[in-house]
Amino acid sequence: MGILRDNSTKRQHVKDKTKALFSELLDLDEDYAGQLVEWYLEKTITNKKNKKEVEIRRKIKNLRGKNDDTSNTERKKLYTELSKVLPANFPQNLIKGDIIYVNYGQGYSGEISNGHYGVILKRKGNNYLIAPLTKTSQPDGTNTKILKDLGLPGKDGKPVKEGYINFGQIKFVDYRRLENVKGLTSRVNIAEELPDLLAKFNNIINS
Repeated sequence: MGILRDNSTKRQHVKDKTKALFSELLDLDEDYAGQLVEWYLEKTITNKKNKKEVEIRRKIKNLRGKNDDTSNTERKKLYTELSKVLPANFPQNLIKGDIIYVNYGQGYSGEISNGHYGVILKRKGNNYLIAPLTKTSQPDGTNTKILKDLGLPGKDGKPVKEGYINFGQIKFVDYRRLENVKGLTSRVNIAEELPDLLAKFNNIINS
């Protein structure tokens, strides 16, 4: 497969779809329309960087065990290129129970959207299982889970003291969606709450 720029037929197809998209956006709330387009652009740029990352890491892997001058020079060059496509604000050394900021972008229909705090539940490769936090009370009855004394920065400048676990939106997300929480010098971790959180999630799944 080549790039779109080099295929006039497919390039025209994308142009037509882009025009159709713009036509649909005209009937939406002006702010929401802008957010959608910004998300499409951000996701496209991010996916290009991710593809580049995969290619660079494959080349680095192919140099494994080679320590001659040429290989060392090439390896150094590749790591320099890799640093340019990695997310700058990705939280390193994540562990279960860490609370981070998640960029959900624009979800499909009723899916979670925009940025939310979330709890790390599990890592699988480059994907993390996240339990989103919300200040909105959740209709989970006896399985409702509230985290208190969080001390997270709020949008209005006031600290976020508590949050509900949004069990309905727990899912795996790519690591590129994760960011450090701005305004904190140390990461908030609620590992001691995980057994109860997971037990309630299991109750919801099996109810």
